[in-house]
Amino acid sequence: MNIYFGHSKELDYENFYQKIRESFKNTKYNFIFPHEKSKDSRNGRAFYSKANIDLFIAEVSLPATGLGIELGFSHDEGIPIICFYNSTKTYSNYLKSVTDKFIAYNDINNFITKLQEVLTE
Repeated sequence: MNIYFGHSKELDYENFYQKIRESFKNTKYNFIFPHEKSKDSRNGRAFYSKANIDLFIAEVSLPATGLGIELGFSHDEGIPIICFYNSTKTYSNYLKSVTDKFIAYNDINNFITKLQEVLTE
């Protein structure tokens, strides 16, 4: 299963990438991280139709125009979207136009636990 992990560039995403990689090592899940190889990832619309993405996991605690564009492309392609947000933050109401799945988490370890729960449902 190919899972795209979208997020704001302001997120401590390198820490998230590391925790996700460690937690899902040797599983059937292949995570695609937009900034793993370059901090300037700019995936155009065609990427979302050709990348065989099965699920889009979005960390939406921080506002990000690029993430919003990615979510719109993914929604147009019919890719299921699940939004995670830090329970101390709020998320944009716009997001309700692309998904009705929102999951609050407390810290990065709680994020991993909740992600594992979602993926095993």
